[in-house]
Amino acid sequence: MKCRFALTAAAVAMLLAAPAQAGTIKIDFDLSNSIISILGGILTIPPDGSIIASTASVTIQGNSITTPVAGAASLSNLSLQATVNGTVGGAVLLTGNITGTQVGAAAGVLTGGLANLAIGTLTLNLSALINCAPAGPCNILGTFPISVMSLTPITGVSSLGVGGLGTFGNGTLNAILSITIGGNSALITLVGQEISRTFTPSVPEPGTFGMFGLGMLGLAAMGWRRSRN
Repeated sequence: MKCRFALTAAAVAMLLAAPAQAGTIKIDFDLSNSIISILGGILTIPPDGSIIASTASVTIQGNSITTPVAGAASLSNLSLQATVNGTVGGAVLLTGNITGTQVGAAAGVLTGGLANLAIGTLTLNLSALINCAPAGPCNILGTFPISVMSLTPITGVSSLGVGGLGTFGNGTLNAILSITIGGNSALITLVGQEISRTFTPSVPEPGTFGMFGLGMLGLAAMGWRRSRN
């Protein structure tokens, strides 16, 4: 009888010691509704062109797929492809393309209110080629063609706005990135909507109470064997 009680007590101790499931939540965002502004807003995509494709991933800590918690986080896989096709005053035609691909991951922290993601330096592998015609009016706007192929570290991204993290499919991502394209200041306004998310549980270490439960279970088993003999 005592052995049965000990076995039961040990099992209860182990159950109580089991921690809440913890792990990481990865949310993928569609950023195709983003906006690129160049030349002081003279060229704005869209409508002066289109965002062909743009995505990014945010990895945060969580207790389940819909229970994020404040703590370590990161932004990765940011990519952007856009075409340029705009006019200024009906006389100047701007054409070309812009591509940006994130290099590595930008580590950061999800704040306690789960509304902001503070990250470090974000680096884009930036490629752009923008042509302008006719030459006369284009000279007023700047030197063309605008061509750039370089790594562009983006600092000062103090906060990415995030929302809907607690509801599957409702996650949002918003931010304004300031970059330079061929010596011209540009702004990328990220507007993201969740398209998928996954949860990867971590492997918890046994707690003190759990180890105690295992010890009790072992002692109870030894006592049960002796009583059988």
